[in-house]
Amino acid sequence: MVAILPAIADRRSIRVFLDRPVEQEKIEAMIEAGRLAPSSINLQHFRVLVAETPEDLAAVRAAAYHLPALMNAPVVLVCMADVGADAELQQHIGEVMAASPKADLGTLRSGRGNGLSLKMGREWALINAAIATENMVLQAVSMGLGTVWNHHFEHDEVRAHFNLPDNVALLTLLPVGYPAETPPPRPRRASVRWNPA
Repeated sequence: MVAILPAIADRRSIRVFLDRPVEQEKIEAMIEAGRLAPSSINLQHFRVLVAETPEDLAAVRAAAYHLPALMNAPVVLVCMADVGADAELQQHIGEVMAASPKADLGTLRSGRGNGLSLKMGREWALINAAIATENMVLQAVSMGLGTVWNHHFEHDEVRAHFNLPDNVALLTLLPVGYPAETPPPRPRRASVRWNPA
């Protein structure tokens, strides 16, 4: 059995990094973990840009208000979703239906009789990108690297610096490096199981 829970339990938000470069093969392994993430109807919305040159790092650090977590990270991954991937929906529905029990999508109904409405668009693309990003975070943990999700940045500044097209939605900036801190575990709820009253 593959042990996933230890990597999940060991993950911490790391905001202080050693002055040590991250090997390219480790960055590539993280990107591969993101590429392999599941996505709605296999649309594979996730995209990632690697900021590691002095110019690119300066741009993302400035866009993120010079937050300390980004200031000493040797690499920052710009995690994004291609919201235009929905254009490939028909092709991907065919692939999914071929691999699953045959069903006429037009006849599927909810418990209240509502016809099937596929959940598409920006929100779902960002959810898929978030799944891929967390795959990368867990891959980083398994290689002794630290990361922290950072949502606090000016999207327009990052978009302009990298000349990103309109079909790309920004999700998070992910600083990556060797941890220079060992934060203790944060308190967790005893259970997240919902028990209706």
